[in-house]
Amino acid sequence: MPRTGGEPRVSIRERQRVLWQAPDNVSALHWLALAYMDVGELDNARDLLEGKRATFEQNALWRLSWAGGSGMSPRLARIGDDPRVRQILQSVDARAARRIT
Repeated sequence: MPRTGGEPRVSIRERQRVLWQAPDNVSALHWLALAYMDVGELDNARDLLEGKRATFEQNALWRLSWAGGSGMSPRLARIGDDPRVRQILQSVDARAARRIT
């Protein structure tokens, strides 16, 4: 896989192509977000994930992409200090708590 082989730009182009053909491919979305983060394009990663929030909010892979920002993944930890990410995670936690009660 190019992203882990030191070629994140190649991975970015490949995943963008997949999403162009299949905009709701959550796997390509996840890997593209990771590739953006690998090259320091955090705004692109955030925008990509936030843009699909309504579609994938309940999807485990989408949540994993966001969860990395909370410190669970060193690769994604860079976005953990962003207030927008914290707000999204708090919102997800609040919804989960409401479902439990």
